[in-house]
Amino acid sequence: MGTTLDGQTLTVTKWAEGVIISASQWDAWSSSQYTRKVKVYGLIRTYIIDCVEQDVVWANSLANYFQVAAGNGNTVLFYSDLPVRPVNLVPVLVLNVTYTLENLGGKNIRKFTLTLQEESYSLGSGVPPGSSATFAVGAFTIVANTTSIIVTHSLGVVPTAVVVSPITDAAGKRWIITSVTSTQFVASIDSACSFDITFNYVCA
Repeated sequence: MGTTLDGQTLTVTKWAEGVIISASQWDAWSSSQYTRKVKVYGLIRTYIIDCVEQDVVWANSLANYFQVAAGNGNTVLFYSDLPVRPVNLVPVLVLNVTYTLENLGGKNIRKFTLTLQEESYSLGSGVPPGSSATFAVGAFTIVANTTSIIVTHSLGVVPTAVVVSPITDAAGKRWIITSVTSTQFVASIDSACSFDITFNYVCA
């Protein structure tokens, strides 16, 4: 069957594809500290399809057909059984149609490019609608003459990584993060310091 759009068979010469992650970010105050939260809604997939047709009058041209569809804002079904990139009747919008005309050996060749976008977001595996807090940021201080602090974070799940960075003089101290849970972690330095040391952190 090949590749079809709105039931019309396309002669495809080139196929390009891209995705944009749709997400929002906002500041929040949680557990008496600043955090940065993210909500991922899904991804928007676009297709750029180069096609060709030969000796087709404009009234019957697929370039013309899909220009009309684009102008009307209609969704059309995109299908491909190509082994390298199967697509199973995905509703798409035609965002753009461009074409060029060539006369090669007396044959009228029309090359046209279709820019398509999926009508709805595609949610990736493990990313439920309304998911949030994919990372949390904040700060903590290990006060003078102590070596550790229990830090409360707002990620809501056990982080896969906790990255900390001193924002004041660290006096050459080495630090380590231990006892990581969905709400807390312990930050420690190798020996006590005579003054406070403040760190920024990111849990992700």
